[in-house]
Amino acid sequence: MRSLHIFRAYDIRGVIGIDIDTVNMTRIGRSLGIYLRSKLNTNRIIIGRDIRKTSSMLSLATISGLLEMGIDVYDIGVLPVGVLLRKLLTVRDTVGAYITASHLPPEYNGLKLIHGSGVYFSSDEIAEIKEIYTRDHAPRSWKEVGKYWIITGEIENYINSLVAEFSDLKSIGIVLDCGNGATCLTAPRIFKSITSRTIELNCNIDPYFRGRGPEPIPSNIVELMHMVKSKSMDYGVAYDGDGDRAIFVDYRGEFLPPEEVAIILVEGLGLRGSIVASIDCSKILEDYAESKGLKVYRSRVGHNFVIEKMIECNAIIGVERSGHIALSSYQYVDDGVLISLLLGRAILNTGREYVSLIESNYCMKSTKLRVKEELKSKIMNYLRRRIESMEEGTITLIDGIRLDLEDGWILIRPSNTEPVIRVTVEARDSTKLDKYFVRYVEMCRDTIRSLSK
Repeated sequence: MRSLHIFRAYDIRGVIGIDIDTVNMTRIGRSLGIYLRSKLNTNRIIIGRDIRKTSSMLSLATISGLLEMGIDVYDIGVLPVGVLLRKLLTVRDTVGAYITASHLPPEYNGLKLIHGSGVYFSSDEIAEIKEIYTRDHAPRSWKEVGKYWIITGEIENYINSLVAEFSDLKSIGIVLDCGNGATCLTAPRIFKSITSRTIELNCNIDPYFRGRGPEPIPSNIVELMHMVKSKSMDYGVAYDGDGDRAIFVDYRGEFLPPEEVAIILVEGLGLRGSIVASIDCSKILEDYAESKGLKVYRSRVGHNFVIEKMIECNAIIGVERSGHIALSSYQYVDDGVLISLLLGRAILNTGREYVSLIESNYCMKSTKLRVKEELKSKIMNYLRRRIESMEEGTITLIDGIRLDLEDGWILIRPSNTEPVIRVTVEARDSTKLDKYFVRYVEMCRDTIRSLSK
């Protein structure tokens, strides 16, 4: 069975025409239908899609497979994932599916699966669907085919709800960079309805993402940084392709790391409780938490893993280095537009200058090293043995290899979404940072070269 690697830790995705096409997406629809009926005891699903050129094609294929297995499908169309998440919280005994490749280039696409609680399917659940995918699927009678409805008006419901909830942001100044993605359909209308101090960048839909690309990273948002500073705005936001993730710029036009965003949210919204952070987040969170008498728990990288840890620890907020942030008070939903509104409220409460009080004393650097998907496990096992043999620092293996030293840490981990291994280094000064970065990146490169022969 080809392309089983498209079943990732917490979603399904690959390159169109190479890994994913309408044939295997129909089969995925059938497999999902069998899983819904046999394991979740439901025959209903709400499906949406992002603005990619191939999303309609894949949505129709997935729907065909679901209908064939007797699943009733409610198609809510093209919209950011936050709209689907909010819809799921208003209905019962229903799951969600969303066609997207999130931050990946336009040639990629795939599928996210979401429980009615707003929490994504776990890695174990994705693995079960993968196992069903490998089996033969007995055809059902034409009398058992599911029903299909097209549902309209969900974008309007979402916009109206958030405009009403955040009417207190009338004085805030924001620059929106929608990255030509799905948030073009909601974020500009929401913010312009609330505040006249709204500026737009890349807010026209483009399935090729020809503005700054679908991934919001500091190197892609130079124009946003300049605009925030030159127009004296309070902050800026850049969304990814489907809107589940956002990164921010402060009033000085400087990148605001997700850890600092989380601190502003905790402080500005008056939140009190434990914090969950993915293993690649800065130690500034521990420093802040210690000063407030709070606790930080670490999780694997990935929204699902952060949420699982939040639920386990009864945490108030969860944050990933990539920009995903979730609050328990909002049912853990992974919605970048919602977080950008909450951050606006927090900034009004703390004052925009608060950011200068929480600036990190740490330096961080990261890079991606391309590897063949099938070599990831072998490379990581070799690196683990080599680092363990050095007998220094403390090693943590919850996600990749993290080595904590007295004055910094190094994380080497395989990506769940791309054919790369990421190396992240943090230290208390730039000299140590450069030393550790060069040392461990070279170690990884040597290993990749050696095992790729």
